[in-house]
Amino acid sequence: MNKYKVLILTDHEKHSKENSLYELATGLLVNSRVEHVDIASRAVESNNDFFNYLIPKDLFATRITESFNFDYDHHPLDIDYTKVQLLEYDFIWLRLPPPLSLEFLEFLHATFSKQIVINNPKSIYIAGAKDFLLNFSELCPPMKLCRSVEDILSFKEKFSIVLKPLREYGGKGIVKIENDIVFEGQVQKSLDQFIESYNANPIDYLGVQ
Repeated sequence: MNKYKVLILTDHEKHSKENSLYELATGLLVNSRVEHVDIASRAVESNNDFFNYLIPKDLFATRITESFNFDYDHHPLDIDYTKVQLLEYDFIWLRLPPPLSLEFLEFLHATFSKQIVINNPKSIYIAGAKDFLLNFSELCPPMKLCRSVEDILSFKEKFSIVLKPLREYGGKGIVKIENDIVFEGQVQKSLDQFIESYNANPIDYLGVQ
């Protein structure tokens, strides 16, 4: 019976003990078809070349055991890692938080072109943009892809709306428009002021009721 070697790519810098990675990884490890599971973190300084310079340089990973767990003071991904060969793995599992640029996702796709990648890089980019929700409009509140002032004005005439930048995350860049009052975070401004700043730096939004 073939046994598989698995590499998980993550970033544990903001992990907590509630993060599901730890139970999922150890659960995977005890599967009889798995030889070993390694985890490489973007938060490990030795991995800067791989994660930041987009070149297939050395990658350093931790080989986990069944006791692998989150530890605030002595995290195993900070302490116990060694250089690994990128092509030795059968499966790559992407557990990286956003944002992930198209350039980096294309790099991952090219680097692991011969392996099975769980959470396919190209699919992450497509599904990671908020306008992907337009494919499921029947399940969502009224939405509109807003690429111009005209789009925004026509949509806000129907509802009080929220504008969400397509590729931001964690609530960044969200704009709420109620009648002619605009809220950007804690800042309130007039609609005319918002339009002026938007024209100076236009971006695409997903408008939501």
